[in-house]
Amino acid sequence: MVRDERLDEPDAEAVARAAREARGRAVADVTPISKGINAIYRIRFAGGEVAVLKAATFNTTAELRPEPYLLRALADATTLPVPEVLATAEDGGPLGVFHFLLEHREGRQIRDLDGLSWADRERLVRAVGRHLARLHEFRLAEAEGPVAASLDADDCGPLRMTDPEAGATPAFTADGGDSWGEVFASLADHPASLVEQVQCGDDPGRFADLVPDIVAAFDGVADAITEPETPAVLHRDFHLDNFVLGSDEEGGLDVRTVLDFGDPYVGDYRLDLAFAEDATIRVQLPTEDRAADLRHLLRRSYARERGIDPDEIVNGNYPYYLLVQRSRWMSVALDWKSCDDPAAVERAYRSFVRERLAEIE
Repeated sequence: MVRDERLDEPDAEAVARAAREARGRAVADVTPISKGINAIYRIRFAGGEVAVLKAATFNTTAELRPEPYLLRALADATTLPVPEVLATAEDGGPLGVFHFLLEHREGRQIRDLDGLSWADRERLVRAVGRHLARLHEFRLAEAEGPVAASLDADDCGPLRMTDPEAGATPAFTADGGDSWGEVFASLADHPASLVEQVQCGDDPGRFADLVPDIVAAFDGVADAITEPETPAVLHRDFHLDNFVLGSDEEGGLDVRTVLDFGDPYVGDYRLDLAFAEDATIRVQLPTEDRAADLRHLLRRSYARERGIDPDEIVNGNYPYYLLVQRSRWMSVALDWKSCDDPAAVERAYRSFVRERLAEIE
């Protein structure tokens, strides 16, 4: 659910007023950040402090409201590295729309994996496994602070919040009350539809022969998906664009900050792990053996942090989760022109899809 029509992005003067009201200090400059689907700005205050303002111009207030409250709860209850929430404007202030201010985290971001050494790729997937596990170990119902949680133990769906009316304690809720299978079927519908329309980069017919089998695999998926043992808070976008990178104590690559909790869900932790696996271990690798090494490393790192058996991660749901994420890449996300060997990438994609389809059958 998003707005029926995207709102115009606020101008720099209005953003400066909003930041000034939120922090009570003069603003030196405002710079739009071309990242994400909502309006985001880098704010530099006169004293040198740097912050980030995010406004609900694409998502509705109900969709975006949980993010700052969730970030505060995660900062209080976990060691997950998330930015500090500096202010939240429920009334919209000078922008007339819900927005919040976060601290700006210094570091570097990368858009692809090609420039990383093998050692840094290993460090990256280990860090991703650890941090994702820390998120999934978090329990909203046990979180302390000014926000309540009106969730049953088996609730699944989009994570939302009650409107914090005057004097009322805001509470997290799971919108919809559907089974996890129904929730996932809804999530899977969009990428599956994109593949059905065969929107595949520079060659509209590139994967046309796979489309009937992909669409058929998701037919009736709500009944095929098993319910999670314990629903977890899901990020749903655990990929390179949402990591601020830095160095660990030995000087190796590390994930310094995890960003963008703008559309959290409650559901099966394996969905997040499958999405992260596909985003941080692409098919553009020298050999499938090396890709398999990274997958095992990611799963072991995740399992070790949570204290679970890595063999329990891949169940009957997992091929569906991997397939829906790869469908998204196949349909719109992959820049084929930037591939060194498009034919090799296409072969790898085809092999991946066929393997997942065989597992689903």
